[in-house]
Amino acid sequence: MEIFTKSVADFFNTRKQDVISNLNRDNAEYAELRKTLNNDLSQSQDFERLKEDIHRLYDIESDYLYLQGFKDCISLLRLIEAL
Repeated sequence: MEIFTKSVADFFNTRKQDVISNLNRDNAEYAELRKTLNNDLSQSQDFERLKEDIHRLYDIESDYLYLQGFKDCISLLRLIEAL
């Protein structure tokens, strides 16, 4: 059972990474925000702006992951002919 649990966790981690890569490719606001944060993180003196940018990045990721999870769930239900 431990192997199964590890395999499922690996699958979901890989899926999450794929979805975030797609988000970075498809969402210009997200890509620009991530690029800005990567450049400004060590140099930024404006803590409040940095905090807002990090929260915005998290919100975009969360919304996108939720939507993609919903789409994947619907696809799975169709695949097993439950819908």
